[in-house]
Amino acid sequence: MIFKLWEHDFGPEEEDEIRISVIRGIDKSAPFRFTFHITQRGHAFDINRYYRNVLDQNSYSITMRLDSAEEFNDFINNFQGEYGIAPALTESDKIIPSMNCVIRKRTFHFIDAWRIHLEHEDSWAITDIENVLMPDDGAYPLIKLLADLRKKFVTQ
Repeated sequence: MIFKLWEHDFGPEEEDEIRISVIRGIDKSAPFRFTFHITQRGHAFDINRYYRNVLDQNSYSITMRLDSAEEFNDFINNFQGEYGIAPALTESDKIIPSMNCVIRKRTFHFIDAWRIHLEHEDSWAITDIENVLMPDDGAYPLIKLLADLRKKFVTQ
């Protein structure tokens, strides 16, 4: 249903409203674990810096794990140039893409988890902030600000 609505709203080729991201460095104990995130373009917070209702932020993410840097690079290279997104069904443990509703895209976002900040579109995809792989250079990771804000809202 979501893809039919997107196809109606955006047509067969879309670049601005649907954001596709891979977020690496989500788990310091598993270097090839990453989050694949699909969301709408826009910010995770409104102008007053209050959390949006999670239902207002149309977002889907899945955590994936590959076994090597080579597999990870091959996965990322599949998104260079033009690619398509389509819904899929699961039948008898097989994933079957529905090719009658493919939306073509050209943009793809690749980001380290520690760079995600308060107003970043991918902030909803980071679930375990404390486990994010941080840089060794002493830079203050932007994600710490997101962690502090989430703690504030959880305690209220």
